[in-house]
Amino acid sequence: MLNNHSQTESILYHVIIDNSKSMQVYQPELYIMLSKHLQNLHKSIIAQEKLIHISCSYFNSENLGFEDSYAPTIKFLKKSKNLKLSGNTNIFDALTENLEYLSQKLERPELKKITKIYLALISDGHENKSNKITAKELNEKLKTFRKNHSAEFIILSGIFHDLDCDIKLIIPSMAQYEKDNTRVQNAFDNLIKYICGYQV
Repeated sequence: MLNNHSQTESILYHVIIDNSKSMQVYQPELYIMLSKHLQNLHKSIIAQEKLIHISCSYFNSENLGFEDSYAPTIKFLKKSKNLKLSGNTNIFDALTENLEYLSQKLERPELKKITKIYLALISDGHENKSNKITAKELNEKLKTFRKNHSAEFIILSGIFHDLDCDIKLIIPSMAQYEKDNTRVQNAFDNLIKYICGYQV
């Protein structure tokens, strides 16, 4: 939890979005809410006189892509409201590749002063297609990444695998393949409070 930080704090917030076929039921509302979530978080952090670097990735068993900064991320989310989702869910493999991507990204000079990192995974949670890594191996990578980079790992989901993370925000509707925008919005609101240092 962030509390009593100096004005020089710099945050990296990386969202990892499951866009497998089972997530189709949450469109377009999920992408609209996520876009507003990032915009509100950006404003909140700036209001605290801190810096924030926002990026995202999206994945299914057929595809993995990255948006490297705030503006392209928002553009991608707005474009994705009507995207046809496909493929299965490979959470473990996708997270592993995201950790490698962020490790390389953090070597850039402009990101050397990052003092806190948040990785937020948004998924219905039905891991069923990873074949490169096990949950045990992934947990070791998460622990190492957290230790090396002062990172916190967050899951927004309805079903949780045995993944080592700092906070789990449960969205029951995702476990039942039902829309419940209030629960999803509450999870996003609580996530902003968590990152900004308020009690969830």
